[in-house]
Amino acid sequence: MSEERRPEPTFVGNTYDLLALIAAVVSGMFLFSCMTGNYGYCCLPPLALILGAVGLISARSSRDPGRTRVLSLIGIGGGGLIIVLIAAAISLYICAIGFVIAMNSIN
Repeated sequence: MSEERRPEPTFVGNTYDLLALIAAVVSGMFLFSCMTGNYGYCCLPPLALILGAVGLISARSSRDPGRTRVLSLIGIGGGGLIIVLIAAAISLYICAIGFVIAMNSIN
């Protein structure tokens, strides 16, 4: 029987190593946000969709395919939900402005 060869892990560590990695990623996100005047947050929902799709496509070659699929789907769902909420807020804002303009034209 031939055993399917798994790729070597790119990050090996315990909980504390993972916490340090998460701290570095969060620090990088805040630095990116500060350098772009908080406009960098607009890039995060599409980035979650893109990275989630890449993770979902390449889940077969990951160390734990089930976990990779679940985390990718969470990223896609969260990014998609935020994009839908942003679109709804913009639509509601435009409708409110239209309502104010219509009320002023009646008077």
